[in-house]
Amino acid sequence: MPIFEYDCLDCGERFDELIMDREEEKDLTCPSCRSGNIERRFSSFSLASSDPEKFANDPSAQRDKVQEKMEQPKVGMEYLDQFFR
Repeated sequence: MPIFEYDCLDCGERFDELIMDREEEKDLTCPSCRSGNIERRFSSFSLASSDPEKFANDPSAQRDKVQEKMEQPKVGMEYLDQFFR
């Protein structure tokens, strides 16, 4: 849903509105003081999923993958060194 956050530049009220069409935004006023002197805020968002692979670029998912690799047994030179000591 296109819900946008706004700041009223007159009274400082922070509010959000469901805007389906850019034309609706032109008539938008502050719910507290009814001023039209408002500014759209940059908003953050979040995503949720029960599928961990769905958001592969999620930093926490990447951190978990790195942790798993660190816990796996060593292979390569570290593994071979034990036979040649």
